[in-house]
Amino acid sequence: MRMNLLSRFELISLLISMAALVVVIWQTRALRLQLRANFHQEYVRRYIDIIKQIPVKALYDPDMSLADCELERSDFKITARLYFWTIQEEYDLHRKNMLPRGQWDIWDGQFRIMMENKWLQEAWYAIHKSLALPGSFINYVQGVCSKTELDKVNI
Repeated sequence: MRMNLLSRFELISLLISMAALVVVIWQTRALRLQLRANFHQEYVRRYIDIIKQIPVKALYDPDMSLADCELERSDFKITARLYFWTIQEEYDLHRKNMLPRGQWDIWDGQFRIMMENKWLQEAWYAIHKSLALPGSFINYVQGVCSKTELDKVNI
């Protein structure tokens, strides 16, 4: 009888331990999802802050030049630097396989669309040598630039 009572306590302890393990796993999953959402929101916030610094006309006129942007915002090259640093961080996360599946495809696609703008290509050529960027990222951007029609423009 005593052995039976001990076995019941052991069984109850085992069930409680298993339930606690399930709760820990569930909470860890929920925390991971929350961190991923926060991570994504941080990059969205950064993009919004950068986009607010770009002259509105530049977002709709792919032929606008860097000089035109600087006429509207004398500190425009600072905005361009922030943009390329952000892209470089995303590229680094992609290379380290730290992005959710498909996220890089979205960011890469948007970057390629943005690089079709003359002003952004001109900004790249004007500032990239003064930025501390890894060679792999420079090669990535140069590859994107060479795939656009704007690369044919003598910049």
